[in-house]
Amino acid sequence: MVPDGSARVQRFVISRRTIAGAIFAGCSVFVVLAFMAVHYLHVVDQAMENTGLKEENLALRSQMKQLQTGMKNAMNVITRVERFETKLRMMMQLSDPERNLAIGPTGTPPATTKESPLFGELLPGIKESKASQMLRLALLRSRVESIQAEAGRTEENLREMKDFFEAQKTMLSSTPSRWPSNGWVTSDFGYRYDPYTGDRSMHTGLDIATDPGTPVVAPADGQVISTEYHPNYGKTILIDHGNSISTLFAHLSEISVAEGDRVLRGIKIGAVGNSGRSTGPHLHYEVHVNGIPVNPMKYILE
Repeated sequence: MVPDGSARVQRFVISRRTIAGAIFAGCSVFVVLAFMAVHYLHVVDQAMENTGLKEENLALRSQMKQLQTGMKNAMNVITRVERFETKLRMMMQLSDPERNLAIGPTGTPPATTKESPLFGELLPGIKESKASQMLRLALLRSRVESIQAEAGRTEENLREMKDFFEAQKTMLSSTPSRWPSNGWVTSDFGYRYDPYTGDRSMHTGLDIATDPGTPVVAPADGQVISTEYHPNYGKTILIDHGNSISTLFAHLSEISVAEGDRVLRGIKIGAVGNSGRSTGPHLHYEVHVNGIPVNPMKYILE
C-alpha cells in the first residue's frame, strides 16, 4: 500500500490458506443465509395454509350452526303441526279417553319420531377429508331445506283446516256424531219383523243393547225439548240440536235432564232401561232431520 506524501510503503502478505479460509467462510455464510431464507418461506407458507384452514373451519362451523338452527326451526314447526292436529281432533271430538265404542276396532296410532334417522349419518366427521365433509354438509343442507319446506306446507294446510273447523265449530258440535251409549246394536235402522206382531214394519232408529243403568249421553250440543213417558217408547228424551236436527232416546230407566236444559256433547242425560214396550234392556235411539227419522249411522263418526 503506497500512501500519499512521505509516509512509508506498507506491505501485507496474505497466504493461500487465508484466502481459502475466507472463501470457505463466505460460502458457509451464504449457505446458512440461503437455508434460513428457504425455512422462512416454508414457515410463511404453512402459516398462510393454517390461516386458510382456520377460515375454512370457521366457515364450516358457521354452516353447521346455521343447519342446526334450521333443523331446530323445522322441529319447532313439526311440534306446532302436532299441536294443530291435537286441536283439530279435540274440535272434532275424536280424542275422547272415556269412550268405549260398541262397534268398530280400536287401536293406538304408531309412534313417530321428531328426528330424521339420517341426520346423524349426514353430520361430517372430524377425521374425514375436506371434500367428504363438504359433500355431507351439502346433503345435510338439502335435507334440512326439504324438511323445512314440507313442514311449512303442512303447517299452512293445517292452519287453513283449523280456520275452517273454527268457522264450522258450532255446526260440528251440534251434529250427533258420537254413540249415545256403550253396547252393541241389536236392530238397525230400516224394515224388520216386529218382535210382537211378526209383521214387517219400519224400525226408525237403532236399538243398542246393554246393561240396565248404563249412562246415556248427549251425542251433540243441544236443548232438551221434552222429557215424557210414552206407552210404546217408555221414558223418552227429545233434544233439538239446531240445523233442523233432533234426537230421540227411548226405553230409559231414568232421566237426568229437564225440559229447556242446555246440554253439551258427552253429558249424561239418562240411563238405559226397559220402560215402555220393550223386549229387554236397551236404548232406542233416533235421529230426525226436519222431523223425519233418518239412519243414525250416517252421523256417527266414532
